[in-house]
Amino acid sequence: MWRAVWFALVGCGRIAFDPTGPSPLDAPGADVAPLFDPSACPATYSMSVPSTLSRYRLVLTGTDWLTANSDCVDDQIQPAGFTHLAVIGSEPERLELEAMFAEDPWIGMSDRLVESSFLPITLEDIGTYAAPGSSAWHPGEPNEQGGEDCLHLKTEGGLNDVGCTTFHFHLCECDAYANTSSRY
Repeated sequence: MWRAVWFALVGCGRIAFDPTGPSPLDAPGADVAPLFDPSACPATYSMSVPSTLSRYRLVLTGTDWLTANSDCVDDQIQPAGFTHLAVIGSEPERLELEAMFAEDPWIGMSDRLVESSFLPITLEDIGTYAAPGSSAWHPGEPNEQGGEDCLHLKTEGGLNDVGCTTFHFHLCECDAYANTSSRY
């Protein structure tokens, strides 16, 4: 489907490319990278960072992880943009978001399905960014103490696994990726 959209945009001049060079569709994941217009996000998603096209909303009401994600998903305006707990897929995105907050918000990653396999709640490809031992983690984390299956962003640096029923603020994201409940 994305190939058809891409060709339509090329045909109308919305995307330019060099026909003598490699096709952008030959890049890994090119068939699954959806188009996204940040202006289509709900008005309450007013925060942004330079490393992504996403828009964010910080909720300063403490709640458990599942309720937090439901709150984010309820903001969705289809088909323009999808809303969910924020999925952090790169070091620049994490560092930029950490610098914006004095809170430790829930984010959209967990190992609720398979212990120590932290998956985003969307089909966004984050590679091995959140793998245990990667630079994404707060020192000493993940420590998996007592059923710690959900993640929050520590403002003093890195990801932290905590129990999903603890109460935290939460960070919602509007982007091109739909919430996928089968991933948590």
